[in-house]
Amino acid sequence: MRARRGGVQIEYIVIVAAVVLAAIGGFSYFGTTVGTKVQSQGASPARMGL
Repeated sequence: MRARRGGVQIEYIVIVAAVVLAAIGGFSYFGTTVGTKVQSQGASPARMGL
């Protein structure tokens, strides 16, 4: 029983690690995309002469 419990714990650790890596990748990608869009929109009034 003890070996089975340890195996399940390792499976959960692997799943959590995969989710964390996916979240970091998503935040990195979308953070850059959103930052670029905000900078573009922030420069719009300057281009209009405001």
